[in-house]
Amino acid sequence: CPAGSRVLHVLDAAWSAYDAYIFCEMRRAELTSLGASETICVVLDPVAREDLWKQGQIKGGPRKAFGEAMRNITDDYILQELNGAVAVFVEVGGPLVLAQQFRRPLNLSKAVRSSLASSQRTMKDIIRDKMTSAAFAYVGVSSGASLAGEHMIELTAEDIESLGGDNSGLGLTPNCSFFPHATPDMVSELSNLAETYHTGVMAL
Repeated sequence: CPAGSRVLHVLDAAWSAYDAYIFCEMRRAELTSLGASETICVVLDPVAREDLWKQGQIKGGPRKAFGEAMRNITDDYILQELNGAVAVFVEVGGPLVLAQQFRRPLNLSKAVRSSLASSQRTMKDIIRDKMTSAAFAYVGVSSGASLAGEHMIELTAEDIESLGGDNSGLGLTPNCSFFPHATPDMVSELSNLAETYHTGVMAL
């Protein structure tokens, strides 16, 4: 990373499936070793922020401070940090929460809303615009990589139904979707997914 590089680290998927605190600390160390000047850990989901705060109150120590920091996050703060970052790093974990939270209309103050284009109302909108208009990088691991594609093809039928039948990703790679943790014996399954969604599929 160039000197002074800040990275926004999105932890929703890790909160859903693993341990957001552990992944925040791990990636912070990794990204610092790669030259990032600061890694800003955030959770987009307000319910997850409250859950992390409650966990921290029970466990104490550094997790208490982490939970308090997550609870204090607002959508205004996330957008401010995103605008100051050179990259967003979307963490591994549950894919459904990523699909939900990147589509959620941001709860922004009037002053912040007035600074955005009318089309910029979700993280999906804002990141897509940043990728096309600025020197900005998207890094995704596992479900975070899947989110970058045209479709999130590893979502279950139940997950897709809960999304109103829409399993679209950020569409950062036109006509290409990603399937994390694919194995050689999944060739037929991946071919069927490509045909179903009329998209290229890259196994990861």
